[in-house]
Amino acid sequence: MSLLEVKDLKVYFPIRGGVLGRTQGWVKAVDGVSFTIDPGQTLGLVGESGSGKSTTGKAILGLTPIISGSIRFDGEDITKYIGKNRSAYRQSVQMIFQDAYSSLNPRKRVHDIIAEPIRNFEKLTKKEEKYRIDELLRIVGLTERAAVKYPHEFSGGQRQRIGIARAIALKPKLIVADEPVSALDLSVQAQVLNYLKDIQQELKLAYLFVSHDLGVVKHMCETLAIMHNSRFVEFGTRNDIYKNAQHIYTRRLIAAIPDVDPNLREQNAKKRADLTEEYKKEHDKFYDKKGGVYDLRAISETHSIAVPYWKGFMPNGEHWIMDIPQDKDDVYKEKMLDQLNKYNWDLAFVKENEEKYILKKGDKERKAIRAAKAKATREKVIITSVVSVIILAILAAAIMFIFFGGYEEESSPIVTMPVRATAAPTPATPAPTAAPAVVDDNDDEVEDGNGHDENEYYGEDEYNEEEIDDDENNDEDETNDDA
Repeated sequence: MSLLEVKDLKVYFPIRGGVLGRTQGWVKAVDGVSFTIDPGQTLGLVGESGSGKSTTGKAILGLTPIISGSIRFDGEDITKYIGKNRSAYRQSVQMIFQDAYSSLNPRKRVHDIIAEPIRNFEKLTKKEEKYRIDELLRIVGLTERAAVKYPHEFSGGQRQRIGIARAIALKPKLIVADEPVSALDLSVQAQVLNYLKDIQQELKLAYLFVSHDLGVVKHMCETLAIMHNSRFVEFGTRNDIYKNAQHIYTRRLIAAIPDVDPNLREQNAKKRADLTEEYKKEHDKFYDKKGGVYDLRAISETHSIAVPYWKGFMPNGEHWIMDIPQDKDDVYKEKMLDQLNKYNWDLAFVKENEEKYILKKGDKERKAIRAAKAKATREKVIITSVVSVIILAILAAAIMFIFFGGYEEESSPIVTMPVRATAAPTPATPAPTAAPAVVDDNDDEVEDGNGHDENEYYGEDEYNEEEIDDDENNDEDETNDDA
């Protein structure tokens, strides 16, 4: 049973933009890699900078969240709780970091640095802890006096040994070594690599060895995975990769290994130039139109390469044959190749002596899954857009209310002074002479000389008071006459 089994691992990083910081796209750091590691085995993960090697190792440790895929350790699916602290998986899998100085706390002594994982998972007495740390320092080739020193008092190779001692402190089953010797000179590299091999034999460890140096990987690993553009382009044993490399990218990497023989300098330079021209010509055979890497196809029990579809190699191992009948012309072959790339078929076979293409079993189910995912993505985008529009409308209304409706002042009355208009003098007109009042004996109403009711000019109460005064005056006159 495999110690570690990784299936279709994907790690995407979002690209955010816009006012609300929505996801505009994804950076596919790791796009569907699968591999297994057996107990005591060393798997080399090789590729150029930015290919996704370190991200794969960090995802296995739970230091980077994964989008999809599964990780099984000792037969148990640990994908759900891979990132939780103090779990059994965290104790069984450790990491050696690329930059040893940055991974060591400069404020702590070596004793405390190595003892930190032991204190997190085990309960030892001070005497037992000191004995364990002295033993770990002896394994990596350091003396007991190094336990009381600080990291800045050591050289680069010694700091990397301290990192190795901390990684093996809990006696793990798997160690992820992220380019542990890339920052060291050649002599120190050899020492650290030899210590890693000795520790592996003594503790029966398994390694996931991440590196961009094929020379170092050849010394350490039995199985290699070549990584480019976030995917595996070739997978096989040490002999498969170094003696029978089939992918154009792998052949270029191997040709870049420096040779110590000065007599082969011109020959190696010509070989690299020929591979560069071949890479330009055959790029479309090994990569799709967008530069993506195809799925791995098995060409033997231990060897797989990434090509659109596969039938076999020529005896010299330099050319590959398309799965298209040989009697067809080049136009037909290019048309079928475009169709395979367009629909992203996983595999296509041609039966012998027949002109019928057969899809790999399960392609219809995968197409249905892809269609369902695309539909869900479209619905999610629509819902997100509607919600965003509603939120923006609410914000706009709130801003309009604050700036134009919330601070309206009450209008105060304005007192205006009358302006006297200056007009030209007009000639004086004589005032009209009022006609004498006529008293009607048959009616109580009093009219003036113009025929208007006097009640129209005076209130009814005022008129009655004047009528009473007249009666009193008449009575006084009659009395005077009688006298």
